[in-house]
Amino acid sequence: MKTRDKIDDSHHVLKYCGVSRWDLKDGIPRVNRKAFKTPHPSFSFNWLEYYKTDEASSLVRICECHTHRNITKKGKILKLKVGDIKEVGRKKHTDFRIERTPNSTNKSHVSVAPSDTHSAHALFLFAEQHGILLDVPEFRKIPVEERECC
Repeated sequence: MKTRDKIDDSHHVLKYCGVSRWDLKDGIPRVNRKAFKTPHPSFSFNWLEYYKTDEASSLVRICECHTHRNITKKGKILKLKVGDIKEVGRKKHTDFRIERTPNSTNKSHVSVAPSDTHSAHALFLFAEQHGILLDVPEFRKIPVEERECC
């Protein structure tokens, strides 16, 4: 499945941050550099509005469909607005390619690809200062063989 849908600037993307990928700063949870370290040329996110439900229901659905991560209640979910990510790129005179890249187990998968390492660092700094970290909701992990469509 190689769909490359563009995502509206008013929509949001989510990134799970395990307990080692966020810290408390002045009593406020903030992502740390580990959340943006990857051997890949892009960062993996999920498209919040993909499921066309309220935020709480979409968060649960996204957590239920994660297969490659052990999502725990100690982790957090980073929420960023697509238009804000693009604005970070514009300020750095570069851009981020943000597109839906679904796979067989995750229909809401989004790739956020910076054009260079300076842009990736700028995205981390923005997320650290302005990203919203949400608590992981109660959810039931759905085994792959039981899924209708995530």
